[in-house]
Formats: sequence, C-alpha cells, structure tokens
Amino acid sequence: MEESAVSILRKLPENKKQAEHFVQLIREGIENGETDPLLAYKNIAMLEHIFKKLKSDMIIRDVVLEEAEKFNQKSFEYQGVKYTIKEAGVSYKFDKCNDTEWERLDEQIKSLTEKKKERENFLKTIKPEMEVYNEEGVKLNAPIKQSSTIVAITLK
Repeated sequence: MEESAVSILRKLPENKKQAEHFVQLIREGIENGETDPLLAYKNIAMLEHIFKKLKSDMIIRDVVLEEAEKFNQKSFEYQGVKYTIKEAGVSYKFDKCNDTEWERLDEQIKSLTEKKKERENFLKTIKPEMEVYNEEGVKLNAPIKQSSTIVAITLK
C-alpha cells in the first residue's frame, strides 16, 4: 500500500535540532556519493515548491487559523512550537489620500529613481581600462560586479 502524503509529512523533522541534523545528513549523502547531486538538488527544489504552495494555500491557511483561534490567545505554544496570530502584509494606499505634498514627493522619487537607473546603466558601460570623467572632472571607475555561479533549476 502506498504511503499517504500526510504520513510522509509526519516523518519530517519536528524541531530545529532535528532539522539541522536532517540537513547535515543530506549534505553528507551528497558529498559522499550516496545520491546523485543533481537529483538531490531537484528534490530539494521540489520540496521548496511544495512547501511554498502549501503555506500559501488559502484553504490550509483558513483551517490553520480556525484551529489556532481555538486556543483563545494571540500567542501560544503547541507541540514544541510557538504560534502567534497576527496581521501580516499590512499595506497602505497613500495615492488615495488627496495629499498634494505626498503626490509631489512620490513624483520626485519616481523621477530620481529613473535618473539613477539611467546613470547606473551608463556606469555599467565603463571598463577598467577606460578613462571617463564626470562633469566635475573626477575620473570615474568601473562599477564592481558581484555575482555567484549557481545551477538554476526549472521544475516541470
């Protein structure tokens, strides 16, 4: 008989110490050749995708909130974890306030952001061997490019 998804979920670590140990075991398995590193990376990406979808699922969120509200407290501990019921993702729509000062500031920010982006695009064209000067006669340096080489994965 095939295991249910929920029974597989129950086998995952239940606290931070167990989670750290789990990560260490997977890392060691990849390092010592116990598993194909690309397959392990794919599985990790798939778990990340699954957990993101589960945490953002509105039905699951509603059921979890309903269950948490049964504790009649904003904050409580259950199964070794602290839960807190709170507002998240609060945002304000200031453009609906009819405040001309805010609108003026917002326009200035948008304009400056665009000018800064244009300047950054110009600075990206400067190569280390080039001699380029600004309006005040100061020699400009090429920007320092920082990046990491990764393996990107696209789940199908």
